[in-house]
Amino acid sequence: MDKDRLIYLWRCYVNDTSSDIELQELKNALHDADLQDLIDEALTDIYQTLPPRDIIDMTGTDAKDSSFQAIISHAQERYPFIHWLRYGAAAIVLLCLGIAALFFYHPSGRKQDTHTVVTQDVLPGSNKAMITNSDGKTISLSGSKDALVLDGGVWRYGDGTEVSGDEPSSRGVQTVSTPRGGTYQVILPDKTKVWLNAASSIRFSPAFDDPHSREVFLKGEAYFEVSKDKKRPFIVVMDKQRVTVLGTHFNINGYTDEPAVKTTLIEGSVGVSGLHKSDIHVLQPGQQSEVKNDGIRIQKVDIDQVVDWKNGYFKFVEEDMGSIMRKIARWYDMDIQDVDLLPEGGFSGRISRNKNLSQVLRMIEEASGSVQFKIEERRIIVTR
Repeated sequence: MDKDRLIYLWRCYVNDTSSDIELQELKNALHDADLQDLIDEALTDIYQTLPPRDIIDMTGTDAKDSSFQAIISHAQERYPFIHWLRYGAAAIVLLCLGIAALFFYHPSGRKQDTHTVVTQDVLPGSNKAMITNSDGKTISLSGSKDALVLDGGVWRYGDGTEVSGDEPSSRGVQTVSTPRGGTYQVILPDKTKVWLNAASSIRFSPAFDDPHSREVFLKGEAYFEVSKDKKRPFIVVMDKQRVTVLGTHFNINGYTDEPAVKTTLIEGSVGVSGLHKSDIHVLQPGQQSEVKNDGIRIQKVDIDQVVDWKNGYFKFVEEDMGSIMRKIARWYDMDIQDVDLLPEGGFSGRISRNKNLSQVLRMIEEASGSVQFKIEERRIIVTR
């Protein structure tokens, strides 16, 4: 199936001219994971040609159709943070068909003509990382590979090929780091899996032979799936905190330009403590700790919002625009100029991290209704 066919099926559906076969074809596409990126592209094209009233007012007899109601129910369960009544039934269908990114919500936003000014578009981030040995020697990793494995003292890619330039005999403490605009998966000697987000690094001893613990040092953000070892707890050390686990899944966000270090538990249990404090706070799945200079706060959070970066998306739930733009800047390796012009308030939505920067900024302009952007070299300039 190609994009033109998807657009045709969608237009037949909203115009109530679909045959039974065409309607079934559209439903099948909705549930086909392999088509989601193509659907997103097709509906982005459709959305950009719709006047605002069509997005709000298309709530006629189609809403009574049982299949349509099923789509609505699916959307409301999957994306409960969207304020559906604002956008109407058509928005729900678009969202279900893979275009969630286009339906941000901001209660005080007002519509205006938006246009991101682009002198040269910026591609999304990709697999980029390097290894730094204890003697300072660096090895750039292949962007065509998707994982790095330390196997028997030798660095290999996920497909088993050895990393060019690796010298096991001269290796001491290892650091794997990603630049802004980069991400990489690392599999440690104990089979623990680590996904590094952009501008992040993990440092550890390659032997991993301490009989009492497995210790790594993290900067930036990473998602961990820790292999179980009851005799050797897994410890993640950051500037402000220490996280201790036996075997679990969790995410840590500790960028220095963020106001707090956030640890979010997905599965199992973890103990979080300040770096120089003895009190340990045990998290339950779905809980997040925020460590600041004045202490630790525990709260329930939307897990998908926290870990969607690993799955190729930005997800925002009532998030302030400053935080949103910092995430975008790290992924696209950009600097933000005139941040004081960003609108206040919370924004919600979901955007693919595989889109070009101009597409992402255009969606944010639509969400805010009051801000515009200009891309110049490695800068995003905020305007009103």
